[in-house]
Amino acid sequence: MSSSGSTYIPWNKVRAQVPQGIQVPMCFCGSLCKLVESKVLGDDFGMRFFMCENYKYDPQKRRGKDTPKWLYTEQSQQDKDWVEREARWARERW
Repeated sequence: MSSSGSTYIPWNKVRAQVPQGIQVPMCFCGSLCKLVESKVLGDDFGMRFFMCENYKYDPQKRRGKDTPKWLYTEQSQQDKDWVEREARWARERW
C-alpha cells in the first residue's frame, strides 16, 4: 500500500471529543473512560463508545454488564453512506 497521499486509517478507532453535558463513566479499574469513534467499515462505523483510558490498543473481550457503553446506538445516515461508498469502491477494484 502506498503511503503518499493516502487517506487509509490503520487504526480501527480514534479518540473523540465528549459532547457537553455527557457524563463520562468510570471503568471497573477505577479510571475515567475515554470516548472513541469506530473507524471499522460496517454497522459500527462512526459510532462512538466509551472504553478504558488505560488500554492502548483493543480492550479485552468482556461479557455481560461490562460490554462497551455506546454513546449513541444508531449509525448516522452520513456514516451509512460512507460505508456504502467505500464498499462499492472496493467491489469495483477487487
